[in-house]
Amino acid sequence: AKSLIEAASSWQTWVMFLCYMFSFGVELIVNGNIVTYFVETFHMPPSKASTIGSVFGLLNICMRSLGGFWSDMYNVKFGITGRLWALFQQTSIMGICLIIFSGLTKDNSNDGGLLLSLIFW
Repeated sequence: AKSLIEAASSWQTWVMFLCYMFSFGVELIVNGNIVTYFVETFHMPPSKASTIGSVFGLLNICMRSLGGFWSDMYNVKFGITGRLWALFQQTSIMGICLIIFSGLTKDNSNDGGLLLSLIFW
């Protein structure tokens, strides 16, 4: 119990909690709303929208592992500072891709563009 209290009282724990909340929380919100978004914004039939939307969720199988590998490589080369840089880079890339994705419309993208945007995000 003492170690739990010690960890919970550390500001570093709360920074990591917020990072995880912002990344995984956004991911859960997107997963829950992406089909509706495709149907309403891109006028897709629900079957097509759900197929494209499922790609986003299924990518977590490999992308989370890739992010961990990236962090491990930075840790070997730069120590714990490397892990922080990997987190910063991954979060920045995710944010940029989310901004790009949110600007896509039926007029300026096609299905391939949507899939590519989802894969990089």
